[in-house]
Amino acid sequence: MSESGSLPQSVRTSLPRTAWLFVLAVVATATVVVALYAPAAVRDLLDGGGQAAWRPLLYAAGLVVAERFVV
Repeated sequence: MSESGSLPQSVRTSLPRTAWLFVLAVVATATVVVALYAPAAVRDLLDGGGQAAWRPLLYAAGLVVAERFVV
């Protein structure tokens, strides 16, 4: 049975412009947040805060690993 009415693969996988704008806005916001927090975080780690940072870092690593199983 032929599916002559279906769209080509390139059209079916493309996202609407609003979706791309949303993705770009989220990435831009995340970049700004990281840029604002990174200097203080590096300062804290260099000033001996590495002892207290292992739990949040382990939690973040666990989230990344769990996300890999979902995707």
